[in-house]
Amino acid sequence: METRKDLLQANINDLEEMLKSKEVQEDPYEQARIKGQLASTLFEFSELLEGNEKRKHLEERKEILTENAKYYKSQGFILDGAATQNDLGNALSDLAEMLEGEQKRDHFKQAIQVYGAALEVYTLKDFPTQYATTQNNLGTALSDLAEMLEGEQKRDHLNQAILAYRAALEVYSLKDFPTQYAATQNNLGVALRDLAGMLEVENRRDHLNQAIEAYRAALEVRTRKDFPTHYAATQNNLGNALWDLAMMFKGDERKDHLNQAILAYRAALEVRIRNDYPTDYAMTQNNLGNALRDLAGILEEEQRKDYLNQAIQAYRAALEVRTRKDFPTDYAMTQNNLGLALKDLAEISELEEKKRLIKEAKACYLEALSIYTEKHFPHDHKGVKGNLESLERMEKDLMG
Repeated sequence: METRKDLLQANINDLEEMLKSKEVQEDPYEQARIKGQLASTLFEFSELLEGNEKRKHLEERKEILTENAKYYKSQGFILDGAATQNDLGNALSDLAEMLEGEQKRDHFKQAIQVYGAALEVYTLKDFPTQYATTQNNLGTALSDLAEMLEGEQKRDHLNQAILAYRAALEVYSLKDFPTQYAATQNNLGVALRDLAGMLEVENRRDHLNQAIEAYRAALEVRTRKDFPTHYAATQNNLGNALWDLAMMFKGDERKDHLNQAILAYRAALEVRIRNDYPTDYAMTQNNLGNALRDLAGILEEEQRKDYLNQAIQAYRAALEVRTRKDFPTDYAMTQNNLGLALKDLAEISELEEKKRLIKEAKACYLEALSIYTEKHFPHDHKGVKGNLESLERMEKDLMG
């Protein structure tokens, strides 16, 4: 029985044979049309591949679309050119995800340029749906590039991404384009939260509230029943934004936002079960642990114990996936978080329990430091070492 991979390979072979025929070689427009089909099929095939094979097919797709874009421009085929520019932007962005350093940065920059070229044709007035699609793609490329930048450059690219997503939402309404609306609202939320982290208090709070609003808008469509994986991703994102906002408040407002974050993480975990989505499960468990530990810090003693125990349980669940072998840096981060929760619990426990918890916390910090070496992770090393030293002072006081 033929697999999808076999069928796609056969389709690629057929298209390549068609390009060799005399009739097609004598008709440049038909040649470009078939090349466009080939580029699309190469992308579908690449989705089934990994590593160098995947990269090779993505590079071939990029080269084909680059040639087609030049041809359509030289012949004055404006609409074909705009469609190809959008496809080329996608090809450059997809390939960028497999690259590193300057190459990755350059591919995102090129993607941004070609999306801009497409938007010279795809105006809101004349081609609203194509305009919205390209604006959303542009926003994603700008956000991805922003992750590689710092300071004013990062802020500028995030602001541009937000403008692009908002432009797409002028067309992508909840009523007419619900799935595109939800995806773009989620993307907008991510960019707003990223930008919030670079702003002063009032602006940060405002952008986080906008991000929360965007995630909740996305969840009007991304229900657990209809779009479970997207529902879980957006709930996790919502939890992160609520957690960030909680850190800007005190008292009841902080408590309220942390409770909302916990509900969002738990909603995500209804879908992100360990067997089906192990890395997502671990990430959300770690996030849940952080929110539970922070909430514990503003509760009365008995409630605090309960929430710290829940945080410890969440971190340990994350560590079932985040092993030292498979995810060393995530393992170190979660071990440090677990150590903090154990120390917090030790502070409000009876003597024998306190001793046991201190011992466990120390083991967690030492595990984290075995990955977070001073040479390779100086900032993280310093933070965990400070936590360990604080724990050792606590242990010393206990010994009298």
